[in-house]
Amino acid sequence: MKPLIRVVAGLIVDKGKLFLVKRPEGKRDGGLFEFPGGKVEEGESLIEALKRELFEELGIKAKEVKFLDIEKEEKEDLIIEIHLFWIKDYEGEIVLKEAKEGGFYRVSQALKLNLCLPDRRLLERLELNFPGGFFL
Repeated sequence: MKPLIRVVAGLIVDKGKLFLVKRPEGKRDGGLFEFPGGKVEEGESLIEALKRELFEELGIKAKEVKFLDIEKEEKEDLIIEIHLFWIKDYEGEIVLKEAKEGGFYRVSQALKLNLCLPDRRLLERLELNFPGGFFL
């Protein structure tokens, strides 16, 4: 049985645009865009992991979050389970601490980027479930 890696990701929305980061080259799926976040460490809740990852990656403190969706991707050697949360409120200014590239994109722009497959699926479902409304 393949190991399961649990990952948390944050949907940050501002003025109808969502924030994405580009994965560093040399890492799995390097060069692809994704929602910011990362692995859940042993003993951490999903929310604790999300808050830690967003602070480590972007320097922000998530204050209010809401679970949105989950997506699994099976790789050759493992299964990745991504838990997407809407970051309804946060403190601080976004500063890229790990990713070399990131920014706010309209959904139509984001879907034209080279997205990690599970992030693309999550984004497509969000757009389908909230047509023209969620990102306003």
